[in-house]
Amino acid sequence: MKSCSGSNGSSSKVDRKTVEKNRRIHMKNLCFKLGSLIPKEDKNTKDPISQHDHLDQAATYIRNLKARIEKLKQRKNRATGTCTDTDGEPRDGEGGREIPTEENGLPVVEVMHRDPVLEVVLITGPRKKFMLYKVIGSPCRRRCRSCEC
Repeated sequence: MKSCSGSNGSSSKVDRKTVEKNRRIHMKNLCFKLGSLIPKEDKNTKDPISQHDHLDQAATYIRNLKARIEKLKQRKNRATGTCTDTDGEPRDGEGGREIPTEENGLPVVEVMHRDPVLEVVLITGPRKKFMLYKVIGSPCRRRCRSCEC
């Protein structure tokens, strides 16, 4: 009886060793794959680094990507006019003036006169579609010249 239990014990030990060895090999391969996904410009050194350092670099890279994604989302929201401040009011990034929305429906026109130049700024909501040629057409019929659009 002892010999049977002894052989079962040793075979289970071998099985555990094999399972652990395979697990370590698998983890090592995953770490190398993860390291290969990090762009070379984000790697700190060219010297061989430890597995722990690979994981640290990957975590730092992922954090940087998340921060970059968040900044780009905010930039996109500001550009489309859907950015909100702490009160939930639509705001642009500069000066805190409200961005026109479909609720108020009216575009904002800013006109600034500087001796030879008449500067006109037209701001509309993201869902308002203005044809640029119609906006520019009126001053052009009066022989004005458009410099920037």
